[in-house]
Amino acid sequence: MQAQERGARRDESTVYSCPDCGGVLWQFDDGPDAEFGCHTGHRYQPDTLLARQSVTVTYALYAAVRALREQSILLRQFAAVTTPGDRLKTELLAAADQKDTYAQSIRNDLLGGEEAHVEESSDAALQSILRELRRPPDD
Repeated sequence: MQAQERGARRDESTVYSCPDCGGVLWQFDDGPDAEFGCHTGHRYQPDTLLARQSVTVTYALYAAVRALREQSILLRQFAAVTTPGDRLKTELLAAADQKDTYAQSIRNDLLGGEEAHVEESSDAALQSILRELRRPPDD
């Protein structure tokens, strides 16, 4: 990983995975002309790889929110059919509340709020990163 951080993995497999198929990416060339490719033929310039990774992360976060919300709803459904006052009902509702809290935290802290969309939440960060990549090196 340290060699990858230094950019010293030319013509070797990298620590990165292909955002399209999940395969191992290989690095071809160094510096700003580096290119990454996988065994199935997907190829990326560094800025394109970064953009695809950003979108992949955002989709994964939305998938986590969806899964947590589904668990919360299912837990509440189970609680609805238990006997009122039953300890199990209380535990199910507490677990549902916890899932909702986790989902809300991801939305607020990582996705920029409930109304965020994939393009909007990743776009600002991506633009900042691309500006930094294009910035001339400090001498």
